[in-house]
Amino acid sequence: MLNELYEPGKKDGVSLRSVNMENNRKNELIQEHVDRRRRAAWAAFEPLKEAIYQLARPNFRDHVFNLAVLPEICYAAET
Repeated sequence: MLNELYEPGKKDGVSLRSVNMENNRKNELIQEHVDRRRRAAWAAFEPLKEAIYQLARPNFRDHVFNLAVLPEICYAAET
């Protein structure tokens, strides 16, 4: 079937490119999963946000952020 399209396309200067749809769908699923983990991380951080922004020490803020967000992001790697 592709050969039937190749010859007329070659005459017009159009080249065909093979695309593996299975790989494209895998990439979409991975992106959906990453987006879901990102939303979960922000949901875990949201209740703490106001209190964290009132802290005077930035290093402590970073530490609390890492404690709240990193486990949510890394959860998928564990399962």
